[in-house]
Amino acid sequence: MLFVTAKFLLFFLVVYLLYWSLPDRLRLWVLLLSSLVFYASWSLAFTFHLLAVVSVNYVVMEVWRRYRINTLFYVLQILNIANIAFFKYFYFFAEVLGLIFGISEWREPHLRLAHRMEGTEIFLPLAISFYTFQIMAYGIDIYRGTYVTRHRFREVVLFKAFFPQLIAGPIMRSHELLPQIKALGEGHGPTATRDWMHKGLWLVLIGLFKKVVLTAVLLSYVAPLFGSRETNPAEFHPTAVWLGVFGCLLMLY
Repeated sequence: MLFVTAKFLLFFLVVYLLYWSLPDRLRLWVLLLSSLVFYASWSLAFTFHLLAVVSVNYVVMEVWRRYRINTLFYVLQILNIANIAFFKYFYFFAEVLGLIFGISEWREPHLRLAHRMEGTEIFLPLAISFYTFQIMAYGIDIYRGTYVTRHRFREVVLFKAFFPQLIAGPIMRSHELLPQIKALGEGHGPTATRDWMHKGLWLVLIGLFKKVVLTAVLLSYVAPLFGSRETNPAEFHPTAVWLGVFGCLLMLY
């Protein structure tokens, strides 16, 4: 579900109206369920994967709080990194091994096609880096003692799956968002004011302008340089290539 679409606008309006219409004690659940629905609209299977990652990290860190087994903490972080590496670099590592040992069946195009035909192709979960690094940051903060507040499981899931920042970041530190989520779960959430509404609407409009207007203009200049496999950047003037590189950076920003 892309942000700049009518589908997301409808989704956001429904969530917005439900949030402010229900009592404080139910608002956390509105945000939690809407965030899971948002991710599940892309893939239900990978939604369970996200929940599994958060669950394992939550349980292990709660065990660490009680027994202070540092080895457990290190193993958890290794598993987190291994989880990312598997989905992001499986075919890359297979390609390298195929080149080293001369096994054509391990080369990426051949292996990916074989997996695709068998229905076992490995896809990259949406925002896996964001949600993994954020849940790792939560565990590291606990391990270092820089964040000691205990949270319910649902609060940590919302912290990780909160849909406005799930797929594009930024990676939030524990003290930046979790205290607000905890307060919301205890019925002490924020109160809507006209000033807050104006600031929020202004931020949304600025974001839309950057996303829809500025990025579209940049794309019209960058696409001819890098828009297809047939394009050869060596044929362009160096100044144009450099402008294209900076244009891509601004688009990402």
